[in-house]
Amino acid sequence: MKLICYRTSFYGGSGKPCEEAIFGEFIQTDQRTLKSFEKHDKKFKEKWTDKGENHRVTEHGIARDFSSYMWFVEISTLEELFKFIKKYSAVVLSPSHMFKDGSNETMEIEIYDEYRE
Repeated sequence: MKLICYRTSFYGGSGKPCEEAIFGEFIQTDQRTLKSFEKHDKKFKEKWTDKGENHRVTEHGIARDFSSYMWFVEISTLEELFKFIKKYSAVVLSPSHMFKDGSNETMEIEIYDEYRE
């Protein structure tokens, strides 16, 4: 499983978060609560369909995808996850709400190496 990987201490920086990290492509989903492309186009100066790909209406509103590159780690087993946690100490594992890798199951693993709120 690919997990998007970053460090708390990087504060949104793009440096390599750990030695196992690989830089690769993910799809970022831009989702809005507006119920149609037309409602978006009336409210904003740009057409919703001018940017991105896979424009669609979902049960939550409108969505479109963008290609992005992120650091990720491959962790296939619970044993590999435990080994990673032991190596880097505290981590935060959570579902990604912005990225996917061909499925809707992309997870993020944050190396929690500095306090944040």
